[in-house]
Formats: sequence, structure tokens, C-alpha cells
Amino acid sequence: MPCSSISDGSWSGKIGIAEFDMVDETNLQRQVLYGSADVGKLKSIIVKNRLEYLNSNVELEIFNLRCDTSNSLRILKIGMLLLMLQIISVPDT
Repeated sequence: MPCSSISDGSWSGKIGIAEFDMVDETNLQRQVLYGSADVGKLKSIIVKNRLEYLNSNVELEIFNLRCDTSNSLRILKIGMLLLMLQIISVPDT
């Protein structure tokens, strides 16, 4: 499922947002969801707020943790799409 389906309102369901990090100024050039006002804030909360604004049909749950093989399956068993924020980064050009 493309991420655009989440933001354009064409998808509804549960999404788990797994991220433990805070926005740093160095993130701003490559992670398009964040702005300068977000520096120092939890990435997971910012993403949740942005997606709720774009698509009110999605149920979002935050997991403030580093997603790895020991915990990602547990989250997926809850029955939600797991959105790992690293995939949202725009590669450096």
C-alpha cells in the first residue's frame, strides 16, 4: 500500500507508528514531514498529528520504541499496518 493512500483519505484502518526519536535540525533536509517548529519534539506524535489531519478515517497508535525483529511481530499481531518512520525519509541526492 502506498503511503499516499493513507494521506489522501482512500484508506481506513489501524496504523501503528513506531518511532522513538525526536526531530533534530539535521532531519529537516530529508524527512519531509517535519518543519523547523518540530525540532526537539517526538517524531511519532508529529506524524500522528499530520496523518490525523490528512485522513480522519485512520486509527493511529503510537509505539515510542525502536522497531526491530523482537517487537515488530507483536505489533503486527495486534492487526495493524506498521508504519516505520524510516521509510518516509527522502534519500540524499
